[in-house]
Amino acid sequence: MGPPSPLRTAAAGAPARVQFPLWVIMLLIATVAIGIAAPPLGVVALGMAPTAAAYAGSAFLVRTGRLRLAKQLALGLGLGFNGLFIASTLIPIGLEFQPAFYVGYFVAALPLIFGFGSAWATLERRHGEDSRHSPSPPWLTMGVLLGVPLFTLTTLWPLHAFFLMARPAMDRMADQAAAGPWGALSMPAWIGPFRVVATRMSSDADGVALITDPHPAGPAGFVRLRPGDKTGAGGRPIIAGDRLLVPLWGGWSYRMED
Repeated sequence: MGPPSPLRTAAAGAPARVQFPLWVIMLLIATVAIGIAAPPLGVVALGMAPTAAAYAGSAFLVRTGRLRLAKQLALGLGLGFNGLFIASTLIPIGLEFQPAFYVGYFVAALPLIFGFGSAWATLERRHGEDSRHSPSPPWLTMGVLLGVPLFTLTTLWPLHAFFLMARPAMDRMADQAAAGPWGALSMPAWIGPFRVVATRMSSDADGVALITDPHPAGPAGFVRLRPGDKTGAGGRPIIAGDRLLVPLWGGWSYRMED
């Protein structure tokens, strides 16, 4: 037999083109059509979209052997979602919608990180870059990236950690608010990552609130009470905390009023 033709050799050596299965394209079209025709079903389809995208994307990466892209997607999504969840615990609107972030974790973060992480781990094993007799580094990394968001949303540890670092400055501001006139404080003021826009004191000046969200329907902020005082303001809480109450240290708490 003669040597292969140049045209056939060039085609064999060419990089694989991006080709998605027909069923994936049809599923995308059906999802858009359902969303237009029936909005409630469109919401359900939208909730299933991350899982479908993770399945189709990871299958494509494994089939085409794109190890580097799989690793970049897995790490990028994992770090991005973790950064988003950490930031959500440091701003009033993020703390207010923590239940929505829980839903977002299970609907979007979990399937996407797990799907592309599985593709990364599969391709690492295929290329012989991990040991068959020890835990796979990709799986360990994915375990951390999947576990930390739940820990963050459950414990609100970034709020506690940044509060500890900002507490001396908060104590000084609370002391100034309790001892002097309003003009002695310049507002708004940043204390670490927290933006204080106003202060509020109880009738006996033993309770001080550093307001981070002055919404008339329900303010939010850091409240410092004297030991043994559960409310301040003669039994009326400075900020009720009926929507969110996070106990901190030294008589402090973060409260959000409904």
